[in-house]
Order: sequence, then C-alpha cells, then structure tokens
Amino acid sequence: MRSIWQNQLAHHLTELTLRLNQQGPLGITTRLRIKEGQLQSKYLCSPLSSNCKFNKPVSEYNLVVKVLHEVAKLDIRINEITEDSDALNIKGAEISSLLDIKELRSYKNLDNTNFFILEQLLDSTRSYLLIWDQLKHIRNRKTKGYTPSWFKKLEERVLKENSSREV
Repeated sequence: MRSIWQNQLAHHLTELTLRLNQQGPLGITTRLRIKEGQLQSKYLCSPLSSNCKFNKPVSEYNLVVKVLHEVAKLDIRINEITEDSDALNIKGAEISSLLDIKELRSYKNLDNTNFFILEQLLDSTRSYLLIWDQLKHIRNRKTKGYTPSWFKKLEERVLKENSSREV
C-alpha cells in the first residue's frame, strides 16, 4: 500500500517529466519556473544539474523545484540531455555556505539583488568588503533602511577587522 504522499509525489514527478519533455509553451514555462526557483533559492547550479545538491531550503511557492527537492531525497534525479543555455556560470564562494540557517532564511528572502557569491560583495581589488549602503547603491536601490542580519553575520565571518573592511 502506498501513502497519499507517495501517490502525490509519483504523480508530480510523472507530470514534471512530461512537461520537461515538451517543446511548446508548457515546456518553456516549466523551465522558467525551474530557473525562477533557482534564483529564489540562490543556487549557483540548475536544480536539473547532476552536481546540484539540495542542501538549502526551497521556496514553498514553487512546486516544480519543491518536487525536484523531494525526489532528490529519494535519490531520484531528472537530468536534461542538452545543456541549459541560460545556466548561471558563476564561480566563487557561495554566500549561503557562509551563513547559519536563521541568516540563510533572511538572505533567501532578499528580493532582486541577485547576490550569489562573496566576490560580488567585494571591491574591484577583491580585498575589501563593501558596506551595505554601497551594495544597495550599486543595485540602484534606496540606501535608507537597516543592514540585514545575514550581511552582519557575513561581516563577522569574513572581515579581518571591522574598521578596515579587509577580507
């Protein structure tokens, strides 16, 4: 006998596989939802990539990525045959790997800044961490407001001393 959860998961996995194999609008929107989930969860690799590890909380509003996350727990992977042309090719130290669970939630909820790696938060010499107001200014955001807790925790972890901002 299968539980209701197992039945639902099997159904969603089958539907996801069918959608990914379609070339029309349904296949395109499914891939867009996967890309959106990747950006929301701050993953550097695609959730369909064989080297993607689901070690971070996923968005509760993205069913496609949630299904991929749940089937990955069962050691089931859906791999695309062709390489994704829209893949993020970013190399560096992942910010999410430097944060605790509490700060990770705050970091994930940060909208539209697209900070993925520590190197995006450094100056051009890659020696000094920019302050939060500078980062907001670079992203054309209002500099008013407080510094998020995840950024403060990141400063504690990567700065030699707070006054010099040297990494």
